[in-house]
Amino acid sequence: MILTSVNTNPFPGLRPFNEEENYLFFGRETQVDELINKLSTHRFLAVVGTSGSGKSSLVNCGLFPALHGGYMPKAGSRWRIAKFRPGNDPIREMALALAKPGILFPTARVGKLPLSAILTTNLQRSKLGLVETYKQARLPSDNNLLIVVDQFEELFRFQKLRTQGRENEDNAIAFVNLLLEAVKQSALPIYIVITMRSDFLGDCSRFRGLPEMINEGQYLVPRMKRKERKSAITGPIEVAGGKITDRLLMRLINDVGDNPDQLSILQHALNRTWAAWEQEKKPEQALDLRHYQEIGTMSEALDQHAERAYKELPSGRLKIVCQKIFKALTDVGTESRGIRRPTKLSALCAIAEASEDEVKEVIEIFRKPSRSFLMPPAGQALESDTIIDISHESFMRIWKRLIRWTNDEQESVRTYQRLSDAAMLYKEEKTSLLTEPYLQFALNWREEQNTNQPWAERYDDNFDEVLGYLRKSRREQQLKEAEEKAAIEAEYKRKEEEQKQKARRAKKINLIVGIAGGICFLLFIATLYFYNKADGSLQTAENARRESDSLKAEILRRMGFTDKSVSLNDIEQVFKVKDIQDTVKMIESGVINSSDAVLLSEYQKLMGDGNSKFLNEDSLLSIERKIGILESYEHAQQLSGAGDVTVSQHLKAWQKAASLRRNTDEFRAVNTKLKEYTDIVNKYANISNQDDIRFLMHEPTRDEITNPPLSQDTFNVGNGIPIYLWFNANDAPNNTVKLAFYSDGKKILYSDKTKSSFPTWTVQYFNPEQAEKPAEVRLYNGRGDLIGKKSFTLSP
Repeated sequence: MILTSVNTNPFPGLRPFNEEENYLFFGRETQVDELINKLSTHRFLAVVGTSGSGKSSLVNCGLFPALHGGYMPKAGSRWRIAKFRPGNDPIREMALALAKPGILFPTARVGKLPLSAILTTNLQRSKLGLVETYKQARLPSDNNLLIVVDQFEELFRFQKLRTQGRENEDNAIAFVNLLLEAVKQSALPIYIVITMRSDFLGDCSRFRGLPEMINEGQYLVPRMKRKERKSAITGPIEVAGGKITDRLLMRLINDVGDNPDQLSILQHALNRTWAAWEQEKKPEQALDLRHYQEIGTMSEALDQHAERAYKELPSGRLKIVCQKIFKALTDVGTESRGIRRPTKLSALCAIAEASEDEVKEVIEIFRKPSRSFLMPPAGQALESDTIIDISHESFMRIWKRLIRWTNDEQESVRTYQRLSDAAMLYKEEKTSLLTEPYLQFALNWREEQNTNQPWAERYDDNFDEVLGYLRKSRREQQLKEAEEKAAIEAEYKRKEEEQKQKARRAKKINLIVGIAGGICFLLFIATLYFYNKADGSLQTAENARRESDSLKAEILRRMGFTDKSVSLNDIEQVFKVKDIQDTVKMIESGVINSSDAVLLSEYQKLMGDGNSKFLNEDSLLSIERKIGILESYEHAQQLSGAGDVTVSQHLKAWQKAASLRRNTDEFRAVNTKLKEYTDIVNKYANISNQDDIRFLMHEPTRDEITNPPLSQDTFNVGNGIPIYLWFNANDAPNNTVKLAFYSDGKKILYSDKTKSSFPTWTVQYFNPEQAEKPAEVRLYNGRGDLIGKKSFTLSP
């Protein structure tokens, strides 16, 4: 048979050859006779081989056509073939295969009931269920039934899939017994064929009678000889009307080497080489070495092809969905032997937490005819109950990204199973809750993997118990940490209070000693004064003046006053000022508990009644600043009730009020108000419609923030126009927004601004001709994404 067009790719890629593609199947002709002889003699055939040895293709394109062609004379040519994979419910899968129209019965329903449900019940009744089902079909005597169990090794993996569940083990044993009993009887023409990877042969010993049956009917697929490999390459090319150069043919044969995935990787490389040759659109030329090298040769072709498919995913979201899909479709057993895990589309949606459309979009990219990485093949409709599968195990071992995903998934499963075991032991009161560092490891796993119940149900039914176990462990750890922290803080506060008490005692002692010393000194000076006054009659007027000046200077020097306008007659007021200063110091230091109103009153006393002349310049400036701060607190409170005050005025008032740090209720309230207006500033940059920018030519008041006015549509042309904008703060990562101002299509301003302050820009116009020209404000986030824009007109 010659294909009608050389543009038809004759190589299936990773997937096996289908029965209708037998005209493209070359290199295995001599092996078909041995298959027929084994099956005819024992009614049971186990096609065993390494992954990639072509087991499924040999059965599809070798055995099936031979049976239909009458190559088994004693059985004839009428065959009804039920082919399936065991999955995690082999009896149900067998029932579904037998229930297909034309296998045993003409339709798939009996009344309102699906035929598969009835057949499942029949098969589960006894180990003769398959024999009885065949009898009930009442087929013509010359009709043979062939049961083909592809990927038989799935039975062993999925038997253990849900943590050694007894129900699953019994189901697997019952399934094997159905096959064995059908082979043992000879009255009905029932034949059994299984395909299985050779590295799972030892697992067959788990089932009584199966090893003996395999020993009798086993066919170990041999490695293809050099001549057979050549035929497998040149045969399809010739059928498709193409040609291949000798050097490329020799290179392909040599590159196959001892690779265990030899045939599948060879078929994929040939598929890609044909596609590269086809793109040149020179059908008269032969496939050559340059086409083979272009696709990365056998060593890299599959990985590069898969990466190309992955990069075609249009968004980061779909790449995450892709990762979860392939993790779900790939399983690594306890012995690190990778097998496929066929899964329903609906289950993939649940595991990936994605919509059906998202999952379908990923699948369609990976099952394009030029790829066939996923099954079913392109063109077959995808429904919620469609089984999705990786086309070949070699894909799991060659695509480097999938290898990393699989290793990550394997470690995640091990962690989950350890947690599941611990949770069940805790439920039985045989172990305790998790503690550090194991708790943090488990919490990190939960956060990073973000697993869900559909994912966990593939392993056991303990997902809720695991989550509860983690919650209880974390709560217990938090309580423990809170108790430890409270104990530390209590000890710290105790020591801190002791230090404060010592400091206060020392401060009081120093203050009392200082005051007492000052009073003693003043009394001494006063005594001298009155003594000299009593003895003034013995002094001349000039001596009295000099002594008065000397005493005044000494008093002022000791008390820190240098103003020469102060006379000894003011000494009583000097003492009064000193008393006020001492009171202020004790209030500020916390020795005396007092309100802000009392402190403000003391400050005002120092500045009034002529007391200020007894203070030096630094003291006056300090007191004026403190009075201003205390008055700003009252001013800020008054502003709070005014609706026409701008937000920045509010904020500045509270910032000023907060500049004096004291441990009082009033100033603790300042911090609360400061935070309130800081939050208002942040909320100022937040509107509900991110496609719009609202802006004014004046700073908005608090009322305008609560009820934003409409944006202006016209601006006057001039210098220094301030523009105040609202924008969606959530669209501004890294606290950064950027504004671009356009006039007549030209950018005339570009600026960055943080969202924590008022988003205000001043726009300068230097060209009066811009009047009546269209203008636009555009706002961008830190990534450069447009998050809002507004058009308007400039007026002269």
